[in-house]
Amino acid sequence: MTAQMDPKSNYNYNLFLFVTFWGFFNAFIPLIVKLVLTVFLNETQMEESLRRQIRDLKTELSDISMSDEFAKYAKIQRKLNKAKDQLKSQSDAQTIFRIKAKVFLYIILYAISSMVTMYLLWNYRYEVLFRLPDHLFYPFGLLLSFP
Repeated sequence: MTAQMDPKSNYNYNLFLFVTFWGFFNAFIPLIVKLVLTVFLNETQMEESLRRQIRDLKTELSDISMSDEFAKYAKIQRKLNKAKDQLKSQSDAQTIFRIKAKVFLYIILYAISSMVTMYLLWNYRYEVLFRLPDHLFYPFGLLLSFP
């Protein structure tokens, strides 16, 4: 005799949908962190202007002959080195802040995820989300149905 599934049984479909959504949320936490960081931590105006300045100085430096106009070349080279050092220090500070924000977001999201998962496990441990036919997992049915 096959087990008949009762269409009017008390399955909690909303809970099933929430648990499914929560599983996807947990799987995509790294992607969410990356997306949040790219949205909120853009390149600053100072870094952008330094990059533009470096590009202009390199162009200007390539137009000057080093042997003919050494003093002018050396002056532009010093400006270029100074701008590169400023950009490096700005980038280092931005990288450190980005790493701290990333770690903080991971900790917060995984802590929330853990608390919600524990809440769901504790409060809905006897709730039936859905039922599959008994013969579907024949040799392993008893093992899989263990609470």
